[in-house]
Amino acid sequence: MVGASHALSAKLACAEGKLPISARRHVTNKLRTANAKACKSNRGGILDEVMATTGIARSSAQRMLTGPMLPDSAEQVDRRKLRAKQYSDESRSLLEHVWAQMGCPCGKYLTVILGLLLPLLRDSGDLDKPFATAEAIGELEAMSADTID
Repeated sequence: MVGASHALSAKLACAEGKLPISARRHVTNKLRTANAKACKSNRGGILDEVMATTGIARSSAQRMLTGPMLPDSAEQVDRRKLRAKQYSDESRSLLEHVWAQMGCPCGKYLTVILGLLLPLLRDSGDLDKPFATAEAIGELEAMSADTID
């Protein structure tokens, strides 16, 4: 079991609010070995201590104590593959500008009206912005309604 001073400081931290995920992982990883070595009668006390310290539910605490070792949040690597951006930052800025000029319509409405709207905005001078390049206008016209939303 963890010392009384550690349990008291953890309870005070928990009283102020929930512990951050990294602190919860650290506590459960520290008590995992004690839980594995403890007899069945002492495991309930360890589980109660994890619940009181971290503020998580009993079933989640038990799963964290008996499951695989949790990596430190700083060491955990996001394994998703990043895709290249399909549209430039200028086209996104232009989309936000046109969207605000139109009164924030949905993407389905904006894609339909965009063919009529862009020449009117160009004639009125609303597209005299540094982000309203010819490439950005072409990308905006090619955007689907779902992408706009």
